[in-house]
Amino acid sequence: MKFAMDYLGGSMFSSILLTAHPVGWGAGFFAETFGNCWPVVDKLAASGKCPLIRIQGPWTNHKYMPALHDKAIFTAHKKTVEMMRKYPAVDFQFSPVCESDVKGRVWQDLFARLFRTNMTLKLVCSVGTRGELVKGILAEVHGSTPAPRGEYNYSYDGTSTVDSDITKDKRTHRRASVMFLWHPSFNLRYKTKLSGEEIPEVKKNDTAAPKDRHCKPTVELIASMAAQASDKGKCRLAPNVLWKSHADRHDTPAEPRAYKPVLIAPPKVDRITLEDDFGRVVATSIKRDPYNDGRYRYYFSSYGHEIGNRVLNVKAGTRILGTLNPAFRQGGFRK
Repeated sequence: MKFAMDYLGGSMFSSILLTAHPVGWGAGFFAETFGNCWPVVDKLAASGKCPLIRIQGPWTNHKYMPALHDKAIFTAHKKTVEMMRKYPAVDFQFSPVCESDVKGRVWQDLFARLFRTNMTLKLVCSVGTRGELVKGILAEVHGSTPAPRGEYNYSYDGTSTVDSDITKDKRTHRRASVMFLWHPSFNLRYKTKLSGEEIPEVKKNDTAAPKDRHCKPTVELIASMAAQASDKGKCRLAPNVLWKSHADRHDTPAEPRAYKPVLIAPPKVDRITLEDDFGRVVATSIKRDPYNDGRYRYYFSSYGHEIGNRVLNVKAGTRILGTLNPAFRQGGFRK
């Protein structure tokens, strides 16, 4: 399995991603939904760091209507072909519609026309939960959509990777050719909105048009996400204990504790320590705040992968709360 960052809105944070993009990882972009992606795609392809780039055509809210969408789709397809020819060492892929729920002849005809336009660019059929795959076209599924038969790509798009059980997902999607990691800030959002959830005032631009959103990812966040491709190891926390490898972010610019770990647990102690198997302290919490259900939040000053990408023991005073890998979420996962 190969790994990629599904930047999607990357045209709005090009300098950040060009600095942070991990060597050997692929990348995904919307062609125009967040503005013109081609300058950053050009620079990323030229950098030699990125062996695969998948371009999404326009966001159509799961629909496809030729008269409304074809101009943007074929314009983006033409530009992707130009990039493919300019950078033959990069595996360029093109998806005309992101998360389509369309079925039938009109949908199949779109891919036939794209293929006839250029027979060498790899096409991708990105489907929603009710979408129809097209025979002979590389499939792509997102979030909780089940793995299809045959060759396919998987993207977290819409589900934050850092809040998910990526170890389980890597097993579920072990047949995937590429796994695209995604974070809400890649779409300039603070968080993934859950069904029926009200967005607090501080997150009001989550629902704004893409050009009016402000929550760009950070270089450090992208580096911390790359650690998720590694092996977490066997970890187990006590019931009612949660380790968030990436604390929530609430402000722009990001507050100092954003994306750094927080432990949520019942005991009220001076500090939480992370220790290796020899009892040596690797990290210590720096602040304690009450949590709204009676537990406490213990914050740490370093990013999870900087603390260590290995299994450590969690101690509250002399009490052992279990084990965790600081780079990964443990004790409960978002759906």
